[in-house]
Amino acid sequence: DNQQMTYYSCYPEVEIPTSSIYDYIFSSLKNEELERIAVVDGALHARGIQQGDVIALHAPNCLGFIIAFHGILRAGATVTTLNVLYSPTEISSQINDSNAKLCITTSMFLSHAVAGVTDAGLDHKQIIVLDHAENYVSMAELISHAYWPPEYFVHAATYLAVLPYSSGTTGKAKGVMLTHHNLIANIAQCSAVLPIREDDTVLAVLPFFHIYGMNVIMNLTLQQRGKLVILPKFDLKPFLELIQNEKCSSIYIAPPIAVALTKHPLVKEYDLSSIRTIVCGAAPMDEALGAALTEQIPASLLQGFVGSIGFAIPNISFKVVDPQTGDEIEKVPNGRTQAGEMLIKGPNVMVGYLNNQEATNATITTDGYLHTGDIVEVGPQGEVYVVDRLKELIKYKGYQVPPAELEALL
Repeated sequence: DNQQMTYYSCYPEVEIPTSSIYDYIFSSLKNEELERIAVVDGALHARGIQQGDVIALHAPNCLGFIIAFHGILRAGATVTTLNVLYSPTEISSQINDSNAKLCITTSMFLSHAVAGVTDAGLDHKQIIVLDHAENYVSMAELISHAYWPPEYFVHAATYLAVLPYSSGTTGKAKGVMLTHHNLIANIAQCSAVLPIREDDTVLAVLPFFHIYGMNVIMNLTLQQRGKLVILPKFDLKPFLELIQNEKCSSIYIAPPIAVALTKHPLVKEYDLSSIRTIVCGAAPMDEALGAALTEQIPASLLQGFVGSIGFAIPNISFKVVDPQTGDEIEKVPNGRTQAGEMLIKGPNVMVGYLNNQEATNATITTDGYLHTGDIVEVGPQGEVYVVDRLKELIKYKGYQVPPAELEALL
């Protein structure tokens, strides 16, 4: 019976609010705080941004990123996040593909942004800087106008909130359409398994322009009222200083950071005793490294890839299929199943790729299961072990390298 081969989360279902993500995170805040952020939307509204328009956000982790991100959402618009390491050609390609109307950047990345934006046919007047640059509108200037945000917007849950770009498992980067509902669902699912409390201080060094940094670090922490401590990039000394000085209780890392924390002599010179939780994701981490890390920093280690990636979070079901035949792989009562591709279904799964029905159909089945491209085995408790990747996507230090781009370059 097919039914028995679908795995369901062992966690109780979480209730997923149907509001917009802005309301989900901020509606319980105090009035004066609401007014302060709302000011930015009014500014976007005043600049002719309509509900449903796309705005590109091209910035490292900084306070301005968070204000701009939620300002764009509150204006009823959609955020497409640009990798700060992108070349002008890559910026131009994403601006074109997403049909972005404005680009918000910082003075440090301005030259690349200007080159990319103008190449995509936008005017340099359509660039806003979060800090300051001569001849460009700054965020402070927009805020000083104290515009009011647009009147309440309806059906927010089904609207596109963000359009991050991912190559998926093959080919060039495509816009991943995520609705307000997708993001809220994922925060609600993660709240059940990632205990962030009001007195938690969360170190945010992984980029907000990736979904992991954006939703699991930035949005989840804001929603749970934790304190975010932001670093624009990973340098070991400032990273350790911040943990010590701000007494960070949760740190989100990727394997290269785990290696530094395990091997570098500098680590011993800092007091890292405030750390309670380490979450590692974005790329595989072997068990030996995990063990060495918790020996160095005695905290509970949760991760997206290592030994076992554990159990499905709430509201998720998945199946494992033979990549060649598409047949479901049988459960094994007392041991691990054969390896196969994991297909996953849940309220957090994207609605599809922007303007690319073909890629969407190849990725999401008619009954709503997403092909992850992860080759997994499932243990007797329903715990999952990632053993390989199906397609050619290369991951380097947690970043995606689509082989098609590499081949074009070579």
